[in-house]
Amino acid sequence: MIQVSLRDLRSVRVQLAGASVGQADRRLVVETVRTAIHNGVAVLNFDFSGIEVVTASYFKAFLFWFLDAGRLHADGAVSGGAFSSDDPMPLDVFPTVSGVNAEVGEELEMVLARHGRVVLEALDTDAGVLRRARVWGALDRSLLWTVQLLTKLSEATAPELHEQHGAEEGKLPGTISVNAWNNRLVELHRLRFASRTKVGRFWVYRPIMKEIAHG
Repeated sequence: MIQVSLRDLRSVRVQLAGASVGQADRRLVVETVRTAIHNGVAVLNFDFSGIEVVTASYFKAFLFWFLDAGRLHADGAVSGGAFSSDDPMPLDVFPTVSGVNAEVGEELEMVLARHGRVVLEALDTDAGVLRRARVWGALDRSLLWTVQLLTKLSEATAPELHEQHGAEEGKLPGTISVNAWNNRLVELHRLRFASRTKVGRFWVYRPIMKEIAHG
């Protein structure tokens, strides 16, 4: 896990306001991240401890950029070389947040809702492993149930879920098609809630956290 303290990133501060500040902070982080991700799955935790105010424009310029960068990588986009643009670039990162106080959380919830986004909050970590997380934003019920199932299994493929598990509505195993399970897993990967590795013909999906809650 890569820890980034936003309070101490450039100097001690308690407010993060404006797109220009978010862009400047992002540029400080991105090259370090590009180096670190070569060492494996890069859970990138942005620690807001000590931060009293964060504006929506900062969240969009900073946090959303990394969420978009992760999604681009999941979609198969290829990086075009040195970082030189404000446009998101594909990075194999799994962004999370932590240390969010009530006021910052209120702003985060509003900006996520306004743009249809979700992000994980790291609630408990141990030796760089994300033990427990919760979802900020409106996650589709079927996706929430699927990622909760994935945390119980530790890893799974779409065919395995098709054969062994039914829907959250109580249906029997086999009633959800392999394609439907695959679509759910792909979306969790795009949301950066799960990593994946190709084993033989199938993608094996693994949650980036050991336990997940919602709300």
